[in-house]
Formats: sequence, C-alpha cells, structure tokens
Amino acid sequence: METPNANQEEWTPENLAKALDTAIAVELFTIPVYLSAASSIKEEARSGDGAVNIDVTIHDGNGGTKVEPFNVYNVIMSVAVQEMFHLTMACNLANAMGHRPNVTAPDLNNPPSCLSGIIGMPVKGNLNTLIDTMLAIEAPDPNYHYPETPDRNPTQFDGPKYYQDSYDSIGDLYHALAYGVRKLWNYNSDNNAYQKTNFKSKYPSVSAVISTLNEAYNAISCITEQGEGNGSQYGFMPPDYVPASGQQFQELDEVDHWERFNYIKEYINAHGEDAIPQYSDMDEVLGGEAQDNLTETYSRVINQLNEDFKTKKQLDLRGMADTGNLATACWKAGIMPQWDYIQNPTPWPPPPAHPHSCQGLNACKNQGHTKDNDCAGAGLCATAVDHSCQYTNSCKYQGGCGYPGRSESGAPDYNPRENTCAGNGGCQSPISPRQYYNSGEYQGKTVWEVARTMYEAAYKKQTGNELKPVGEVTARRNAVHPTSPKN
Repeated sequence: METPNANQEEWTPENLAKALDTAIAVELFTIPVYLSAASSIKEEARSGDGAVNIDVTIHDGNGGTKVEPFNVYNVIMSVAVQEMFHLTMACNLANAMGHRPNVTAPDLNNPPSCLSGIIGMPVKGNLNTLIDTMLAIEAPDPNYHYPETPDRNPTQFDGPKYYQDSYDSIGDLYHALAYGVRKLWNYNSDNNAYQKTNFKSKYPSVSAVISTLNEAYNAISCITEQGEGNGSQYGFMPPDYVPASGQQFQELDEVDHWERFNYIKEYINAHGEDAIPQYSDMDEVLGGEAQDNLTETYSRVINQLNEDFKTKKQLDLRGMADTGNLATACWKAGIMPQWDYIQNPTPWPPPPAHPHSCQGLNACKNQGHTKDNDCAGAGLCATAVDHSCQYTNSCKYQGGCGYPGRSESGAPDYNPRENTCAGNGGCQSPISPRQYYNSGEYQGKTVWEVARTMYEAAYKKQTGNELKPVGEVTARRNAVHPTSPKN
C-alpha cells in the first residue's frame, strides 16, 4: 500500500538525489544496530566448545536442501557484511546518476523515512533486545510482492512509483527509486571512475560499475532480494545474488536477511532468552577507554566513506570491521556500545614501515610488534594495521585468511600474508590461533600454520637460512576472535 499522507511528487533530479541519499542512509543505519547485537554475544558462544549454533536451511549442492548449523554470531555478521555491500551499491548507483553520495553518521533515534515501522523500538542493546527491531528493518511490505531476478526489472511489479517523503519498507523505497532512475537515466562514462569495485570478486555476477539502465535495475533488485527475499525461489537467492563459491558467508548468503534473523528469533522462542549467552543490557554508561576507542574508529570510518565515495579512488575499508571488535570491548568493560560521531577524530595511524600480518612473520630484526625481536621470524605479533575482514587490509602483505577465494587478478588472495596490494588481502591481522581453513587445499590447517610454512620457504629461498622457532602464542593473538573457526 502507499503510505497514508505520504507526499507524492514526480521524479526530478532533486527528488532523485534525496531518494538516493535516503537509500544510502538506510544501508548505513543498519550496520551499528546489527553490530550491537552481534557484539553482545559472549565470545565463548561464538566458537569452540561453547559455541551456540542455530539450524539454517541451505542448498545441498544436488538440487535439494539440507539443514546445517551456523554460529549465531556469524549469522548476524554475515548480514552486517552484506549491508556494507549494499551501501557500496547504493553509492555506486548515486554516482552512476551523477549524484555524489552524502555519507553521514546515522542518528539511531531518528531512522530514515522508510523505517517508520521501527519508531519506538529499541535501536541499542543486546541481541535479545534488538532482534525484533532487526526483523522489522528487513520486513517486506506485505501489500506488495517484488519477485525481482536478474532478468526482471523492478518496474515490472506493482508498488510505489513516485517520489515520497516516506515509504512503508526498504523494498518500497528501492522499487520507487527504480522509476526515478528510469525516468532520469542519462549515462555519462565520467561517472564510472567514482564507482567502487571492492566487492567485485565476491559478487562477480552483479556489475560493480553501473553503466547501463539494466545494470542499475539489477543492483536495485539484488539489494532488495538479499534483504527482504520476496523473489527468492524456495527461500533462496537467485544464484547471481549469491557470493562466489568459497567466499566468506557464501552459504548463509543464500538466505535473505529477514529469514536469517527469523531463524534466530525462532531459536530464542524455542530455547529461551538465556540460550544465547549475552552481555546484559544496562543503563547507558558514558565515557571509558573502550567507548572512546569505538567513537574514534567509527568516526574515522564515516569520514573515510564520505570522502572515498566522492573521489575516484577505491574504498579504504580499514576500521570498518574493527568497529565490531571495539563494540565487544565496550560490552566487556560494562558499557553498552554507543555509536557516537565526532567530526574531527584523531587521524588514522601511519602505515607501518615493515608491515606483516602476524607473530613470526617479520622479515628483519626489530620488526615485531614490540620491536625487540633479535632476528627475522621472531617478532611477537603483527605490525600490520589491524583488520578483521576480507579486502579491508590497507597495505600489501597484511592479509591472513581462512576462506578460499581469488582476487580480481586471479591470484589466490586467501594465501595469508601473500597478497600483493591494499584491499587484496584475506581476513584478519593479527591471525587468531583458532583461524582455520575449512575448505580448499589447506582444509583442516590453521591459517597461521600455513602462513608460517610459506614464509619459512620464501625466507630460505631468499637467504639460504632457516627461521628461528616461534615462542608461545601471544596474548594479543589469543584475544582475536576467529572469523573462520574450525568446523
């Protein structure tokens, strides 16, 4: 249905710009909400013997389905990562239309106009507090059905067609936006350089650079399908909207966001609110080092995104994934994470002179984290800029990973510490001692073990010498949560 009292107007360049900014705002709005929920799950419930897994129905690879257990933390994080992809595609669409995106920190107490359904619902707190809000964010409008697929454009289906100052769902906003894009489409190749291709290898069937009207339609359909899933067949995404085989969260991303959150809700309903160990909601405690670190990093991320989407360089995603780790630190310190924004945070730390991704992978004396190692391979921990997610490394040799995959050049970017440039690295630095390969040629081995073996071979070939043994796993590495724990 059309929102009562919504102000309907014809599509003009001004209205299109406002709708694009709303789409960008809603994609960014979701991320701190979902990270709050994920980070509230106690670390012992994320992996290992205490891991809490929920059943999710996925493809079995033979044309049927199967039920597989997935850690509840990873279920939420898979959505949060995909929201970053949606933000990128919404900004690419804006740039394709000649509108340079405005990326601003969301005011969680004033949601974008297409999220009126969550007004009065909590937007901060732990998973139990937020799960209903998360479902409401992703809920389809029950009055419209958008069975979008790569070969059917959004304007083929009934739904809002005009610019409105509010919509009943995210799907309604994008459906109407498709009409605005169709009316005002005017391709200019100069806009291609402003679009970002960071997710190209993860979603090879969705054009990263939007240069045709059909590619714009497909980007819109992909976003709404992955979120609401109205056009999914038998509960699954069209294959073009699923990450390439072996990519992080590939199986979970077969399922739309609403359905993933609903699996969590059903688990809580069946087993009780204590079934998923979480930090307790508390009064908003202000200040503290943990919150200060989160505020600084989150603010730098927002400023970086706003700058990058207005320029021709690729996205610098450092710090984005780490906001989740910093939110966890807040919970552990007795602070409910606050997603505060300051306009002038301290600058990013300068890149290290000799970056390496983990303990025992340094190339020379005094290159370890504490700078007191006496030789190559004896460093105590990483000097790379900390990052925890694929493609978010800011320099060469900073990647570590547990997910088979390939970079745009075709090189195996999952080989730890062997990535050749910024943004091409695999997951995580420092590398958790519990980070495993669960598929591919290194299946069953830890990522650090593979990285060290590769480095030993390269060092001996280059110098003719053996590396000295590495000591006990450092506390810094032990504190890192694995993004790919052993199955």
